[in-house]
Amino acid sequence: MNKDLNKAILRCKSVISLPAIYQKVTVKIDHPLTTNNELAEIVKLDAGISTKLLAIVNSSFYGFPSQISTISHAISLVGLRDFKNLVLGSSVVKQFEDVRATGFPINEFWDYSLHCAIAAKTLGKLWAGRQEQEALFIAGLLHDVGKLVIAQACQDRLDEIQQIWPNQQPEQERELIGFDHAEAGAELIKSWGLPELLSCATRQHHQLDLAETPEATVLCVYMANAIACGEENRITSAIEICNQYVEEPLTPEALEEMQSEIMEEKRSLIGVYLSG
Repeated sequence: MNKDLNKAILRCKSVISLPAIYQKVTVKIDHPLTTNNELAEIVKLDAGISTKLLAIVNSSFYGFPSQISTISHAISLVGLRDFKNLVLGSSVVKQFEDVRATGFPINEFWDYSLHCAIAAKTLGKLWAGRQEQEALFIAGLLHDVGKLVIAQACQDRLDEIQQIWPNQQPEQERELIGFDHAEAGAELIKSWGLPELLSCATRQHHQLDLAETPEATVLCVYMANAIACGEENRITSAIEICNQYVEEPLTPEALEEMQSEIMEEKRSLIGVYLSG
């Protein structure tokens, strides 16, 4: 990690450690005798997170046929890995709430990130294995988390940096502050001790060529980022690049079908993620 980036992460009081609720859930899940009720009791200690989790599992994103009223029931339906990722996503959104005070457009940020998360998980049905699919939503949700590091640590340059971000040119960020948001996000995720596939997806979401053969998770997040951006030329370019690495190419027709599914799921979740 370069010195500028190290200093930036250390200046971010809200991101030095993982959310406490996620750490507690992870410890419990790693214990083979833990019950769903015990996990539910941990989550209930944070009413905001508990409410958010129930709203998510009752949304069309999961599409369960009947109302789910308890956290323990939700865990039994979505599984432990998905549950852990839901806790991580919900608690990270809450943990970064103080970034709003910097003037950073936090609602717009999570709107875009959620779009990327849903698109990545949808693409995973085509390109990824079962275990990777479970991580794709959180990989997409966190892919731009480095921007939140920069918003807190580089407030004096934030206006300039925000002018650069729409161009998706990491080298311009590096010229200005010594590192880019993909590097910052990857280092933060590493410092949290999260799986390497999450840091790789974050680090490479603008630059697939950082690895000789990108992992399926990386490809899905790279493509999902282009989809969330919404610019036709970027989407076309991303399809051409990603199709070089996959056995089942993404066609324009398949993408069109995915887009309607992605937008429907986003509409069902955006209010939940942006609620207090």
